[in-house]
Amino acid sequence: KIPVVHIDRRPEHAGTLIISDNEMGGFLATEALIKDGCKDILMLSDKNYYSTTRNRYKGYVDAHKKYSLPLNEGNVIKTDVSYASSYDAIKKVIADGKKFDGIFCNNDMMALGALQALKDSGISVPEKCKIVGFDDITLSEICDPPITTIQQDTDMFGKKSVETLLNLIENNETKNKNDIYVIPVKLVKRTTA
Repeated sequence: KIPVVHIDRRPEHAGTLIISDNEMGGFLATEALIKDGCKDILMLSDKNYYSTTRNRYKGYVDAHKKYSLPLNEGNVIKTDVSYASSYDAIKKVIADGKKFDGIFCNNDMMALGALQALKDSGISVPEKCKIVGFDDITLSEICDPPITTIQQDTDMFGKKSVETLLNLIENNETKNKNDIYVIPVKLVKRTTA
């Protein structure tokens, strides 16, 4: 009987939910790579496949469809959401001789790991491979080269979450509504794509 607002992920039987437009973010990230000439785009994906990951993947698929680019399910690399796991995953893809010219990463820490793996393998970014991350963390802006990424509006996230929760409390609503509030995202163009 306590009002609850879920943020970022949709648990089973969730009521009120505040989320970023993850699907649009996945689309914008993949579209940026396609517009930069990429034809074989990897997606470094969270192996847990949360709702955020599923929606980012849907955007990745939709961009392939819009630009009539064949989708290779083997290009979706599922791994832990960490710098080290992403680094290892990209090093393995390179060692296996897989052809790719772009990487869409589920988050910026994964993008940082991918970037370092490419650098350590002598693959120049963005000349030989382009990268787009997701989240716009500070490290993505100050690394070398700075990472193109999808920016989430964290201020709006916080504001909408608190407003919604206070509204539930003030109106004495103990049952979760099935309201979904989607916060827009945008592409922040830097050097990697």
